[in-house]
Amino acid sequence: MRSEGKCRGADEGKEARKGRPGAARALAENPDATRDIYAERCACGAALAKAGQELARAWDHVDLPPIKPIATRINLFRAKCPCCKARVTAQAPADMPEGSPFGPGINAAVAYLHGCQMVGFRRLTELCEGLFGLTISQGAISNMLARMGKRFGAAAEQIAATVRSSEVIASDETTARVKGKTHWQWTFGCATADRADARQVRADRLSRRRAAKGVAVGSPAGAVHTCRRAPVLPRPSDP
Repeated sequence: MRSEGKCRGADEGKEARKGRPGAARALAENPDATRDIYAERCACGAALAKAGQELARAWDHVDLPPIKPIATRINLFRAKCPCCKARVTAQAPADMPEGSPFGPGINAAVAYLHGCQMVGFRRLTELCEGLFGLTISQGAISNMLARMGKRFGAAAEQIAATVRSSEVIASDETTARVKGKTHWQWTFGCATADRADARQVRADRLSRRRAAKGVAVGSPAGAVHTCRRAPVLPRPSDP
């Protein structure tokens, strides 16, 4: 009893803790659809008219539509010219050329999952099958990424030039498996070039100093190179 009295006295001297404002997901500014649900009947059994009802509560129900690949069959017809008797075949549509059956939406999804989320080829085939209902082989994924890599070449060169011309260059490294062997995967970045876009995997096992010298080529004189684990990095003028 004595201890209970002490506890009550201690609590009476404290100020009540102020509550924090609740946090909830903001409503979408432009919902794709709206369902207005009106009260129809009172608990006493009386019918209620829609006119004059006021909004009581509102929330968003967010979901994904069914995800499935859309297959479009392209049939090219040909005809015989009545003038010169030559056979003329229709031209393939520019947005669905002959060759790889996979369109830009699938290419973008595969590039994002592999390049940004680091999903390997085997898991990527399983993910496409389970999430999209899309059957795709590891070879098809490899060819797809190789084709996109050529298109990204110009942007990669521009990013590399931006990093090299920066007065402050940050770098970091981790290991990466390439064709069954462990290599160094280096990232070089600056304030105006994203680290993920500037990353590169060197074919040989570069030491931290050699990797830093590689990015130092073309850097302005007096540029500062930082690395989390390399105590001394070469200046652009170093041999």
